[in-house]
Amino acid sequence: MSRTPECCSVHTHSALCDGKGTLAEMAAAAFGAGVRFFGASGHSHTPVPHDAGGVLPEDLTDYRTRLERLREVYRGRMEVLLG
Repeated sequence: MSRTPECCSVHTHSALCDGKGTLAEMAAAAFGAGVRFFGASGHSHTPVPHDAGGVLPEDLTDYRTRLERLREVYRGRMEVLLG
């Protein structure tokens, strides 16, 4: 499979930072749209004035755990990338 823009979504924000949906919702929507390379990319926990309230927590354990679960759910059907 080629990595065309149509099959890739590698900069996805979730409700863990400033997005609206959960990582699972975003992954399901991406898969349903035919995406085969899905990447979550939350805002850094580094304080930036214009990102106040919209960044990942300093402890990224939950973020990583959720993405690792999604890797298992979509194994062999969609690559789940951690950003």
